[in-house]
Amino acid sequence: MIVIRYNTKDFLAIIAGCGIEGVKLPPRSPNLNAYAERFVRAIKESCLDQMVFFGEDALRNTIREFVVHYNYAS
Repeated sequence: MIVIRYNTKDFLAIIAGCGIEGVKLPPRSPNLNAYAERFVRAIKESCLDQMVFFGEDALRNTIREFVVHYNYAS
């Protein structure tokens, strides 16, 4: 397994290059982080832990479909 370490500036540059806007949370606001933690748990348990991916494209397509389902499922 390869582990790559980024500092905050590098990480923000990478996600900005993907079209994602980074949002900084105010200090001492754990309730805001709960939404992100819940999404990460949901995608891991419902999707990623149950599939084997053959390539980055398959992973990206699966995540894209899950995000649509997560945000719009009733």
